[in-house]
Amino acid sequence: MKKLFCLTLAILMSILLVSCGKSVTTSKSNDFMKVITDGKTEYEIVRGDSDSENETQAAIALRKGIKEKTKIDIKLSTDWVKKGEKIPVSKKEILIGKTNRTESVAALKKLEKRKNNQRDFAIVTTKERIVITATAKEGLDRAVAYFLKNNIVNGKIEIPENTEYYDTYKYKK
Repeated sequence: MKKLFCLTLAILMSILLVSCGKSVTTSKSNDFMKVITDGKTEYEIVRGDSDSENETQAAIALRKGIKEKTKIDIKLSTDWVKKGEKIPVSKKEILIGKTNRTESVAALKKLEKRKNNQRDFAIVTTKERIVITATAKEGLDRAVAYFLKNNIVNGKIEIPENTEYYDTYKYKK
């Protein structure tokens, strides 16, 4: 029953988002990420160590929004690693803005292909990571607002694994 619900939800999200003409969602899974279990989380929000003030503020806003909606005080850290150490690849993280993680780099690369992309954003998930990124402040603010509004339901973060959501803003001509 749960798999049927997840499949139906993924199909409906794809139809709704594609029909608005500015978003593309692809989901390769019917499984939802377990970000919060029994009122606890193993996840932490990770921002770039050398990020801009805008990205720091977006990370703080995301943390505050998650706490308000879930009552979970999620840790906030940076992507810094010691010289000679490898970047973690299997850590449970919510990546915000430009980080050194391969998932952030790949999502941002897709966004940068389009001109006039200041309001575009991406929310991408793997099995253990959520990427929330954009090319500029406007896009990142929109991404955080979208995530908080659409992916936190009844005090839980609900987002399918292996999903890509790209929102490209359409400017008026």
